[in-house]
Amino acid sequence: MLAKIVREKYPEIKIIFISGYAEDRFKEHLGANVYFLPKPFTLKQLAMKVKEVIES
Repeated sequence: MLAKIVREKYPEIKIIFISGYAEDRFKEHLGANVYFLPKPFTLKQLAMKVKEVIES
């Protein structure tokens, strides 16, 4: 998984997963600083999630 490779090089990077799959599956593999946005979503929801991640 690309996110895992990036996480190894940049352990503090924040990641937003956009998927139709369960959120828990991603968090258990990557740990902290992993955020999730389930499909389908609106442009407003995407913007709000990005803002949330930047501010955290």
